[in-house]
Amino acid sequence: MTRSQPIASLVLGLTLAACAPRTSTDGGASMMRPTPSVTSTAEPAAIALRGTFVKLTGFPCHRSDPYVGGETVTFRGSDGTRTVIVTGSANWTGLPATSEAPLGQCRQVAPFTAELPAAVRYVVVINDRRLPAVTLAELRAEGLRHTFRLPS
Repeated sequence: MTRSQPIASLVLGLTLAACAPRTSTDGGASMMRPTPSVTSTAEPAAIALRGTFVKLTGFPCHRSDPYVGGETVTFRGSDGTRTVIVTGSANWTGLPATSEAPLGQCRQVAPFTAELPAAVRYVVVINDRRLPAVTLAELRAEGLRHTFRLPS
């Protein structure tokens, strides 16, 4: 027997021992089994929606205009939930005259962020005006970034 044979026998013995089925002291199978991965199909508790509210008026910008900045907004989920936020400060941009607005127009844009409970669709109310419903599928397709356009 050469010097390398006992080492090889030891390595082979340890390898075989590692591959052998393990049993517990009570004769049952070992608790060291791979566990299946668990995937959840449940909707997330909330979604983080970001975007803007945009209003285009048929007249030049004036401080008495209906405003989209700093306004209270209510998101009504189809599941009955209500989330109230306040929009950010609005940027106002004066636009040139058109045939419909011979004195010029005003474009207001206000950013918003909202943590909404996951619902099939949402109805948004701003300035006592109800906007068309938007679905969660639409919002997800837009990367949870949405622009709400208020009627002029």
